[in-house]
Amino acid sequence: MIQKVLNKIKSAYKFVSIEVRLYEDAKEYRVVEIERKDNNLSILSSRTIQDFDSLVNGLSKNLPILLSFTGNGIISKKVERTPNYRSKLLFNANADDFYWYELVQSEYVYASVIRNSIIEDRLDQFSKQQLFIVDVSVGPFVLSSLKPLLEKTSLLYSKDYKLQFDKDDLIQFDKFTHEDDDVFYQIGEEKISFDDVVPFASLLNHLFPNPKIESENDFLLTNREEFKFKEAFNTVGMIALPAFLIALLISYLFLGYYQKKYIELQVQIEEESIAYNKLILLENDRSSKEAILKESGLNNSNYLSFYISEITKNVPIEINLEELEIFSPKEKIKTSQRINFNNDTIEIVGETVSNEAFADWIKNVKTYSWIKNLEIVDFRKKDRTSNFLIRLKLNFDV
Repeated sequence: MIQKVLNKIKSAYKFVSIEVRLYEDAKEYRVVEIERKDNNLSILSSRTIQDFDSLVNGLSKNLPILLSFTGNGIISKKVERTPNYRSKLLFNANADDFYWYELVQSEYVYASVIRNSIIEDRLDQFSKQQLFIVDVSVGPFVLSSLKPLLEKTSLLYSKDYKLQFDKDDLIQFDKFTHEDDDVFYQIGEEKISFDDVVPFASLLNHLFPNPKIESENDFLLTNREEFKFKEAFNTVGMIALPAFLIALLISYLFLGYYQKKYIELQVQIEEESIAYNKLILLENDRSSKEAILKESGLNNSNYLSFYISEITKNVPIEINLEELEIFSPKEKIKTSQRINFNNDTIEIVGETVSNEAFADWIKNVKTYSWIKNLEIVDFRKKDRTSNFLIRLKLNFDV
Protein backbone atom coordinates (compact mmCIF):
# COMPACT_ATOMS: atom_id res chain seq x y z
CA MET A 1 0.00 0.00 0.00
CA ILE A 2 2.80 2.41 0.95
CA GLN A 3 4.65 1.63 -2.25
CA LYS A 4 1.56 2.49 -4.33
CA VAL A 5 1.33 5.86 -2.60
CA LEU A 6 5.03 6.52 -3.18
CA ASN A 7 4.71 5.72 -6.87
CA LYS A 8 1.99 8.33 -7.19
CA ILE A 9 4.25 11.04 -5.76
CA LYS A 10 5.84 13.06 -8.57
CA SER A 11 9.36 11.82 -9.20
CA ALA A 12 12.35 14.13 -8.83
CA TYR A 13 12.77 16.69 -11.57
CA LYS A 14 16.29 17.77 -10.57
CA PHE A 15 19.32 15.52 -10.14
CA VAL A 16 22.97 15.89 -9.24
CA SER A 17 25.24 13.63 -11.27
CA ILE A 18 28.85 13.47 -10.05
CA GLU A 19 31.83 11.97 -11.85
CA VAL A 20 34.37 10.85 -9.24
CA ARG A 21 37.73 10.96 -11.03
CA LEU A 22 40.22 8.76 -9.19
CA TYR A 23 43.91 9.62 -9.38
CA GLU A 24 46.84 7.97 -7.63
CA ASP A 25 47.01 10.42 -4.74
CA ALA A 26 43.88 12.50 -5.16
CA LYS A 27 40.27 12.69 -6.26
CA GLU A 28 38.43 15.18 -8.39
CA TYR A 29 34.67 15.69 -8.59
CA ARG A 30 32.82 16.88 -11.69
CA VAL A 31 29.40 18.01 -10.45
CA VAL A 32 26.59 18.43 -12.98
CA GLU A 33 23.09 19.54 -11.96
CA ILE A 34 20.50 18.36 -14.47
CA GLU A 35 16.81 19.16 -14.78
CA ARG A 36 14.24 16.80 -16.21
CA LYS A 37 11.16 18.14 -17.98
CA ASP A 38 9.02 15.30 -19.30
CA ASN A 39 11.55 13.24 -21.29
CA ASN A 40 13.99 16.10 -21.89
CA LEU A 41 17.16 16.68 -19.88
CA SER A 42 18.92 20.02 -19.60
CA ILE A 43 22.11 20.91 -17.74
CA LEU A 44 21.55 23.70 -15.22
CA SER A 45 25.13 24.01 -13.96
CA SER A 46 28.46 22.17 -13.85
CA ARG A 47 31.64 22.65 -11.89
CA THR A 48 34.83 20.83 -10.86
CA ILE A 49 35.63 20.47 -7.15
CA GLN A 50 38.90 19.21 -5.70
CA ASP A 51 37.96 18.11 -2.15
CA PHE A 52 35.05 16.31 -0.53
CA ASP A 53 34.24 18.95 2.10
CA SER A 54 33.78 21.64 -0.54
CA LEU A 55 31.68 19.19 -2.57
CA VAL A 56 29.32 18.42 0.33
CA ASN A 57 28.88 22.08 1.24
CA GLY A 58 27.48 22.77 -2.22
CA LEU A 59 25.04 19.84 -2.40
CA SER A 60 21.35 19.89 -1.55
CA LYS A 61 20.09 17.09 0.69
CA ASN A 62 16.75 17.20 -1.13
CA LEU A 63 18.12 16.07 -4.52
CA PRO A 64 18.97 12.51 -5.63
CA ILE A 65 22.65 11.97 -6.43
CA LEU A 66 24.28 9.68 -9.01
CA LEU A 67 27.95 8.72 -8.89
CA SER A 68 30.16 7.77 -11.87
CA PHE A 69 33.62 6.40 -11.08
CA THR A 70 36.43 6.86 -13.60
CA GLY A 71 40.24 6.85 -13.50
CA ASN A 72 42.73 4.80 -11.48
CA GLY A 73 41.68 1.58 -9.77
CA ILE A 74 39.19 0.65 -12.50
CA ILE A 75 39.81 -2.25 -14.90
CA SER A 76 37.99 -1.99 -18.24
CA LYS A 77 38.21 -4.91 -20.66
CA LYS A 78 36.61 -6.43 -23.73
CA VAL A 79 36.07 -10.19 -23.29
CA GLU A 80 34.26 -12.91 -25.18
CA ARG A 81 30.80 -13.65 -23.87
CA THR A 82 31.41 -17.03 -22.25
CA PRO A 83 30.08 -18.47 -18.98
CA ASN A 84 33.37 -17.90 -17.14
CA TYR A 85 34.44 -14.58 -18.65
CA ARG A 86 34.67 -12.89 -15.23
CA SER A 87 37.30 -15.29 -13.92
CA LYS A 88 39.31 -14.85 -17.11
CA LEU A 89 39.24 -11.08 -16.70
CA LEU A 90 40.42 -11.16 -13.05
CA PHE A 91 42.66 -14.21 -13.22
CA ASN A 92 43.02 -15.49 -9.64
CA ALA A 93 41.09 -12.69 -7.92
CA ASN A 94 37.72 -13.30 -6.31
CA ALA A 95 35.01 -11.81 -8.53
CA ASP A 96 32.84 -11.15 -5.48
CA ASP A 97 35.35 -8.61 -4.20
CA PHE A 98 34.63 -6.35 -7.16
CA TYR A 99 31.76 -4.20 -8.38
CA TRP A 100 30.88 -5.03 -12.01
CA TYR A 101 29.49 -2.64 -14.60
CA GLU A 102 29.01 -4.40 -17.96
CA LEU A 103 27.86 -3.67 -21.47
CA VAL A 104 26.65 -7.08 -22.71
CA GLN A 105 26.42 -7.59 -26.47
CA SER A 106 25.88 -10.71 -28.56
CA GLU A 107 29.52 -11.77 -28.87
CA TYR A 108 31.45 -9.62 -26.43
CA VAL A 109 31.10 -8.15 -22.96
CA TYR A 110 32.66 -4.81 -22.18
CA ALA A 111 33.23 -4.84 -18.43
CA SER A 112 34.49 -2.25 -15.93
CA VAL A 113 35.32 -3.47 -12.45
CA ILE A 114 36.38 -1.73 -9.25
CA ARG A 115 36.96 -3.05 -5.77
CA ASN A 116 33.85 -3.03 -3.61
CA SER A 117 35.76 -1.29 -0.83
CA ILE A 118 36.28 1.81 -2.98
CA ILE A 119 32.57 2.05 -3.76
CA GLU A 120 31.58 1.36 -0.15
CA ASP A 121 33.97 3.99 1.24
CA ARG A 122 32.56 6.68 -1.06
CA LEU A 123 28.95 5.72 -0.32
CA ASP A 124 29.66 5.77 3.40
CA GLN A 125 31.05 9.31 3.10
CA PHE A 126 27.88 10.53 1.42
CA SER A 127 25.63 8.61 3.79
CA LYS A 128 27.22 10.30 6.83
CA GLN A 129 26.26 13.64 5.28
CA GLN A 130 22.64 12.46 4.81
CA LEU A 131 23.01 12.54 1.03
CA PHE A 132 21.20 9.91 -1.03
CA ILE A 133 23.02 7.99 -3.77
CA VAL A 134 20.43 6.45 -6.09
CA ASP A 135 22.68 5.03 -8.84
CA VAL A 136 26.32 4.16 -9.53
CA SER A 137 28.21 3.65 -12.78
CA VAL A 138 31.83 2.63 -13.32
CA GLY A 139 34.09 3.20 -16.29
CA PRO A 140 33.41 4.59 -19.76
CA PHE A 141 30.76 2.15 -21.05
CA VAL A 142 27.84 4.16 -19.68
CA LEU A 143 28.46 6.41 -22.73
CA SER A 144 26.73 3.75 -24.84
CA SER A 145 23.44 5.15 -23.52
CA LEU A 146 24.15 8.32 -25.51
CA LYS A 147 24.78 6.57 -28.82
CA PRO A 148 21.11 6.15 -29.92
CA LEU A 149 20.76 9.93 -29.57
CA LEU A 150 23.87 10.59 -31.68
CA GLU A 151 23.13 8.64 -34.85
CA LYS A 152 25.74 10.41 -36.97
CA THR A 153 28.50 9.98 -34.39
CA SER A 154 30.66 6.86 -34.38
CA LEU A 155 33.22 8.01 -31.80
CA LEU A 156 32.52 9.02 -28.21
CA TYR A 157 35.19 10.26 -25.80
CA SER A 158 35.44 10.13 -22.05
CA LYS A 159 38.27 11.62 -20.01
CA ASP A 160 40.32 8.43 -20.39
CA TYR A 161 38.86 6.48 -23.30
CA LYS A 162 37.77 6.62 -26.91
CA LEU A 163 34.78 4.43 -27.80
CA GLN A 164 34.08 3.37 -31.38
CA PHE A 165 30.60 2.28 -32.46
CA ASP A 166 29.03 0.54 -35.41
CA LYS A 167 25.45 1.81 -35.32
CA ASP A 168 24.49 1.32 -31.67
CA ASP A 169 26.98 -1.49 -30.96
CA LEU A 170 30.35 -0.82 -29.36
CA ILE A 171 33.08 -2.46 -31.43
CA GLN A 172 36.26 -1.12 -29.88
CA PHE A 173 37.56 1.10 -27.10
CA ASP A 174 41.04 2.41 -26.37
CA LYS A 175 42.72 4.46 -23.73
CA PHE A 176 42.87 8.02 -24.87
CA THR A 177 43.72 11.38 -23.36
CA HIS A 178 41.64 14.10 -24.92
CA GLU A 179 43.13 17.58 -24.67
CA ASP A 180 40.51 19.48 -26.69
CA ASP A 181 38.17 21.26 -24.30
CA ASP A 182 36.00 22.49 -27.18
CA VAL A 183 34.43 19.08 -27.88
CA PHE A 184 30.64 19.14 -27.56
CA TYR A 185 27.85 16.68 -28.21
CA GLN A 186 24.58 18.11 -29.54
CA ILE A 187 21.51 16.23 -28.28
CA GLY A 188 18.35 18.00 -29.33
CA GLU A 189 18.66 21.55 -28.05
CA GLU A 190 21.17 20.55 -25.36
CA LYS A 191 24.88 21.12 -25.99
CA ILE A 192 26.92 18.83 -23.73
CA SER A 193 30.56 19.61 -23.08
CA PHE A 194 33.28 16.98 -23.06
CA ASP A 195 33.69 17.29 -19.27
CA ASP A 196 29.99 16.69 -18.60
CA VAL A 197 29.37 13.75 -20.93
CA VAL A 198 29.90 10.93 -18.37
CA PRO A 199 27.61 12.45 -15.64
CA PHE A 200 24.99 13.22 -18.28
CA ALA A 201 25.13 9.67 -19.70
CA SER A 202 24.91 8.23 -16.18
CA LEU A 203 21.64 10.08 -15.49
CA LEU A 204 20.29 9.21 -18.94
CA ASN A 205 20.86 5.52 -18.25
CA HIS A 206 19.30 5.85 -14.80
CA LEU A 207 16.10 7.36 -16.19
CA PHE A 208 15.96 5.39 -19.44
CA PRO A 209 17.96 2.19 -18.78
CA ASN A 210 19.98 0.72 -21.63
CA PRO A 211 18.94 -2.96 -21.74
CA LYS A 212 22.50 -3.95 -22.67
CA ILE A 213 23.97 -2.44 -19.48
CA GLU A 214 24.07 -4.68 -16.42
CA SER A 215 25.16 -3.57 -12.96
CA GLU A 216 24.89 -4.79 -9.40
CA ASN A 217 22.92 -1.96 -7.88
CA ASP A 218 20.73 -3.93 -5.47
CA PHE A 219 22.63 -2.43 -2.53
CA LEU A 220 21.18 0.98 -3.55
CA LEU A 221 17.55 -0.12 -3.19
CA THR A 222 17.47 1.07 0.44
CA ASN A 223 18.79 4.48 -0.59
CA ARG A 224 16.23 4.76 -3.38
CA GLU A 225 13.34 3.79 -1.13
CA GLU A 226 14.53 6.09 1.64
CA PHE A 227 14.80 8.99 -0.79
CA LYS A 228 11.28 8.25 -2.07
CA PHE A 229 10.01 8.39 1.50
CA LYS A 230 11.85 11.66 2.10
CA GLU A 231 10.56 13.13 -1.17
CA ALA A 232 7.03 11.98 -0.34
CA PHE A 233 7.34 13.44 3.16
CA ASN A 234 8.52 16.79 1.78
CA THR A 235 5.75 16.85 -0.82
CA VAL A 236 3.03 15.91 1.64
CA GLY A 237 4.54 18.26 4.22
CA MET A 238 4.33 21.21 1.85
CA ILE A 239 0.61 20.51 1.53
CA ALA A 240 -0.12 19.36 5.07
CA LEU A 241 1.70 22.11 6.97
CA PRO A 242 -0.29 25.04 5.49
CA ALA A 243 -3.47 23.00 5.86
CA PHE A 244 -2.60 22.27 9.50
CA LEU A 245 -1.85 25.95 10.19
CA ILE A 246 -5.12 27.00 8.56
CA ALA A 247 -7.01 24.37 10.56
CA LEU A 248 -5.25 25.55 13.72
CA LEU A 249 -6.20 29.16 13.00
CA ILE A 250 -9.81 28.20 12.30
CA SER A 251 -10.00 26.12 15.47
CA TYR A 252 -8.51 29.04 17.42
CA LEU A 253 -11.11 31.41 16.01
CA PHE A 254 -13.91 28.96 16.71
CA LEU A 255 -12.57 28.37 20.21
CA GLY A 256 -12.60 32.10 20.91
CA TYR A 257 -16.03 32.43 19.37
CA TYR A 258 -17.58 29.60 21.41
CA GLN A 259 -15.85 30.70 24.59
CA LYS A 260 -17.36 34.12 24.10
CA LYS A 261 -20.75 32.56 23.38
CA TYR A 262 -20.45 30.39 26.47
CA ILE A 263 -19.75 33.39 28.65
CA GLU A 264 -22.61 35.25 27.02
CA LEU A 265 -24.95 32.34 27.70
CA GLN A 266 -23.83 32.14 31.31
CA VAL A 267 -24.48 35.83 31.70
CA GLN A 268 -27.79 35.45 29.91
CA ILE A 269 -28.87 32.63 32.21
CA GLU A 270 -27.94 34.70 35.23
CA GLU A 271 -29.78 37.70 33.89
CA GLU A 272 -32.84 35.63 33.02
CA SER A 273 -32.85 34.18 36.51
CA ILE A 274 -32.86 37.66 37.99
CA ALA A 275 -35.37 38.78 35.40
CA TYR A 276 -37.74 35.99 36.36
CA ASN A 277 -37.80 37.11 39.96
CA LYS A 278 -38.51 40.66 38.88
CA LEU A 279 -40.99 39.80 36.16
CA ILE A 280 -43.95 41.50 37.76
CA LEU A 281 -41.96 44.68 38.41
CA LEU A 282 -40.65 44.75 34.83
CA GLU A 283 -44.15 44.28 33.42
CA ASN A 284 -45.31 47.34 35.27
CA ASP A 285 -42.25 49.28 34.18
CA ARG A 286 -42.24 48.15 30.53
CA SER A 287 -44.49 50.84 29.19
CA SER A 288 -42.38 53.63 30.63
CA LYS A 289 -39.13 52.14 29.29
CA GLU A 290 -40.67 51.66 25.83
CA ALA A 291 -41.63 55.29 25.84
CA ILE A 292 -38.04 56.23 26.76
CA LEU A 293 -36.60 54.07 23.98
CA LYS A 294 -39.08 55.39 21.44
CA GLU A 295 -38.15 58.93 22.39
CA SER A 296 -34.42 58.22 22.04
CA GLY A 297 -34.86 56.43 18.69
CA LEU A 298 -32.55 53.60 19.71
CA ASN A 299 -35.18 50.93 19.12
CA ASN A 300 -35.01 51.59 15.39
CA SER A 301 -33.27 48.56 13.85
CA ASN A 302 -32.38 50.45 10.68
CA TYR A 303 -30.69 53.14 12.76
CA LEU A 304 -28.40 50.64 14.50
CA SER A 305 -27.84 48.26 11.61
CA PHE A 306 -26.49 51.09 9.44
CA TYR A 307 -23.53 51.65 11.77
CA ILE A 308 -22.95 47.95 12.31
CA SER A 309 -22.96 47.32 8.56
CA GLU A 310 -20.69 50.26 7.75
CA ILE A 311 -18.12 49.37 10.41
CA THR A 312 -17.91 45.66 9.64
CA LYS A 313 -18.24 45.52 5.86
CA ASN A 314 -14.57 46.18 5.02
CA VAL A 315 -12.78 44.61 8.00
CA PRO A 316 -9.58 42.83 6.77
CA ILE A 317 -9.12 39.17 7.62
CA GLU A 318 -6.10 40.10 9.77
CA ILE A 319 -8.44 41.93 12.19
CA ASN A 320 -10.85 40.26 14.59
CA LEU A 321 -13.57 42.50 16.10
CA GLU A 322 -14.44 41.23 19.56
CA GLU A 323 -16.84 43.93 20.84
CA LEU A 324 -18.90 46.64 19.16
CA GLU A 325 -20.58 48.89 21.70
CA ILE A 326 -23.04 51.33 20.12
CA PHE A 327 -24.67 54.11 22.17
CA SER A 328 -23.73 52.80 25.61
CA PRO A 329 -25.53 54.18 28.68
CA LYS A 330 -23.90 57.18 30.27
CA GLU A 331 -24.42 55.76 33.74
CA LYS A 332 -25.61 52.62 35.47
CA ILE A 333 -29.21 51.80 34.62
CA LYS A 334 -31.53 52.17 37.59
CA THR A 335 -35.11 51.11 37.96
CA SER A 336 -37.74 53.76 37.24
CA GLN A 337 -35.17 56.26 36.00
CA ARG A 338 -34.66 57.66 32.56
CA ILE A 339 -31.83 55.99 30.63
CA ASN A 340 -29.39 58.44 29.07
CA PHE A 341 -27.24 57.11 26.23
CA ASN A 342 -24.06 58.27 24.55
CA ASN A 343 -25.92 58.81 21.31
CA ASP A 344 -22.84 59.95 19.44
CA THR A 345 -20.31 57.33 20.59
CA ILE A 346 -19.34 53.87 19.33
CA GLU A 347 -16.54 51.82 20.92
CA ILE A 348 -14.83 48.93 19.12
CA VAL A 349 -12.69 46.28 20.85
CA GLY A 350 -10.67 43.77 18.83
CA GLU A 351 -7.30 42.31 17.92
CA THR A 352 -5.06 42.27 14.86
CA VAL A 353 -2.16 40.15 13.64
CA SER A 354 -0.97 42.84 11.20
CA ASN A 355 -0.20 46.42 12.14
CA GLU A 356 -0.15 47.36 8.46
CA ALA A 357 -3.65 45.96 7.88
CA PHE A 358 -4.86 47.78 11.03
CA ALA A 359 -3.43 51.10 9.85
CA ASP A 360 -5.04 50.71 6.41
CA TRP A 361 -8.40 49.86 8.00
CA ILE A 362 -8.23 52.94 10.29
CA LYS A 363 -7.50 55.15 7.27
CA ASN A 364 -10.52 53.67 5.48
CA VAL A 365 -12.86 54.14 8.48
CA LYS A 366 -11.80 57.77 8.85
CA THR A 367 -13.12 58.48 5.36
CA TYR A 368 -16.73 57.74 6.38
CA SER A 369 -18.67 61.00 6.31
CA TRP A 370 -20.73 60.10 9.39
CA ILE A 371 -17.62 59.91 11.60
CA LYS A 372 -16.69 63.16 13.27
CA ASN A 373 -13.66 61.90 15.16
CA LEU A 374 -11.77 58.60 15.53
CA GLU A 375 -9.65 58.01 18.63
CA ILE A 376 -7.39 55.01 19.24
CA VAL A 377 -7.87 54.75 23.00
CA ASP A 378 -5.65 51.70 23.51
CA PHE A 379 -3.27 49.64 21.35
CA ARG A 380 -0.97 47.12 22.96
CA LYS A 381 1.08 44.12 21.79
CA LYS A 382 0.19 40.68 23.16
CA ASP A 383 2.18 37.69 21.88
CA ARG A 384 1.68 37.66 18.09
CA THR A 385 -1.41 39.86 18.16
CA SER A 386 -2.20 43.44 19.17
CA ASN A 387 -5.32 44.35 21.16
CA PHE A 388 -7.02 47.68 20.51
CA LEU A 389 -9.84 49.92 21.66
CA ILE A 390 -11.23 52.50 19.23
CA ARG A 391 -13.76 55.23 20.06
CA LEU A 392 -15.81 56.84 17.29
CA LYS A 393 -17.62 60.17 17.63
CA LEU A 394 -20.50 60.42 15.20
CA ASN A 395 -21.35 63.28 12.93
CA PHE A 396 -25.09 63.70 12.43
CA ASP A 397 -24.82 66.69 10.05
CA VAL A 398 -24.42 64.56 6.89
